[in-house]
Amino acid sequence: RLKQLGSGVEMEEEIRGTGGSIAWADERTLFYVKLDAQHRPFEVWRHVIGTAQAEDVRVFEEPDELFNVDCWTSRDASLLFIESE
Repeated sequence: RLKQLGSGVEMEEEIRGTGGSIAWADERTLFYVKLDAQHRPFEVWRHVIGTAQAEDVRVFEEPDELFNVDCWTSRDASLLFIESE
Protein backbone atom coordinates (compact mmCIF):
# COMPACT_ATOMS: atom_id res chain seq x y z
CA ARG A 1 0.00 0.00 0.00
CA LEU A 2 0.97 3.58 -0.51
CA LYS A 3 0.93 6.11 2.30
CA GLN A 4 0.81 9.90 2.21
CA LEU A 5 3.71 10.80 4.46
CA GLY A 6 2.50 14.34 5.18
CA SER A 7 -0.82 13.20 6.63
CA GLY A 8 0.06 9.61 7.54
CA VAL A 9 -3.06 8.40 5.72
CA GLU A 10 -2.84 5.10 3.84
CA MET A 11 -4.19 5.31 0.31
CA GLU A 12 -6.66 2.78 -1.07
CA GLU A 13 -4.20 2.13 -3.88
CA GLU A 14 -2.26 -1.11 -3.56
CA ILE A 15 0.48 -2.64 -5.68
CA ARG A 16 0.67 -6.43 -5.37
CA GLY A 17 3.47 -8.88 -6.12
CA THR A 18 6.32 -6.47 -5.51
CA GLY A 19 9.80 -7.36 -4.36
CA GLY A 20 10.17 -4.30 -2.19
CA SER A 21 12.31 -2.19 -4.53
CA ILE A 22 10.68 1.13 -5.45
CA ALA A 23 12.16 4.08 -7.34
CA TRP A 24 10.24 7.36 -7.62
CA ALA A 25 10.52 9.15 -10.97
CA ASP A 26 8.36 12.12 -9.94
CA GLU A 27 5.40 12.85 -7.63
CA ARG A 28 3.04 10.63 -9.63
CA THR A 29 5.25 7.95 -11.18
CA LEU A 30 7.15 5.12 -9.55
CA PHE A 31 9.01 2.04 -10.73
CA TYR A 32 8.80 -1.22 -8.82
CA VAL A 33 10.21 -4.75 -9.03
CA LYS A 34 7.88 -7.75 -9.36
CA LEU A 35 8.59 -11.29 -8.18
CA ASP A 36 8.21 -14.49 -10.18
CA ALA A 37 6.69 -17.74 -8.88
CA GLN A 38 9.96 -18.58 -7.06
CA HIS A 39 9.99 -15.11 -5.39
CA ARG A 40 12.88 -13.95 -7.57
CA PRO A 41 12.90 -10.24 -8.44
CA PHE A 42 12.77 -10.37 -12.25
CA GLU A 43 10.75 -7.48 -13.75
CA VAL A 44 10.66 -3.69 -13.43
CA TRP A 45 7.27 -1.99 -13.92
CA ARG A 46 6.16 1.65 -14.16
CA HIS A 47 3.09 2.75 -12.18
CA VAL A 48 1.25 6.08 -12.23
CA ILE A 49 -0.50 6.99 -8.97
CA GLY A 50 -4.27 6.93 -9.38
CA THR A 51 -4.31 4.25 -12.09
CA ALA A 52 -5.02 0.53 -11.78
CA GLN A 53 -2.06 -1.83 -11.51
CA ALA A 54 -3.41 -3.58 -14.64
CA GLU A 55 -2.43 -0.43 -16.59
CA ASP A 56 1.21 -0.54 -15.46
CA VAL A 57 3.93 -0.93 -18.09
CA ARG A 58 6.74 -3.46 -17.91
CA VAL A 59 10.02 -1.71 -18.71
CA PHE A 60 12.46 -4.58 -18.11
CA GLU A 61 12.43 -8.38 -17.72
CA GLU A 62 15.34 -10.64 -16.74
CA PRO A 63 14.61 -14.12 -18.15
CA ASP A 64 17.75 -15.77 -16.72
CA GLU A 65 16.76 -17.45 -13.45
CA LEU A 66 20.31 -17.02 -12.10
CA PHE A 67 19.91 -13.22 -11.95
CA ASN A 68 17.92 -10.90 -9.68
CA VAL A 69 16.73 -7.40 -10.62
CA ASP A 70 16.80 -4.15 -8.65
CA CYS A 71 16.07 -0.53 -9.60
CA TRP A 72 16.69 2.98 -8.29
CA THR A 73 16.84 6.53 -9.58
CA SER A 74 19.66 9.06 -9.59
CA ARG A 75 19.61 11.76 -6.91
CA ASP A 76 17.93 14.25 -9.24
CA ALA A 77 15.54 11.51 -10.52
CA SER A 78 16.59 12.14 -14.11
CA LEU A 79 17.86 8.57 -14.59
CA LEU A 80 16.47 5.15 -13.75
CA PHE A 81 19.07 2.49 -13.02
CA ILE A 82 18.16 -1.17 -13.47
CA GLU A 83 20.59 -3.74 -12.12
CA SER A 84 20.58 -7.41 -12.98
CA GLU A 85 23.07 -9.53 -11.08
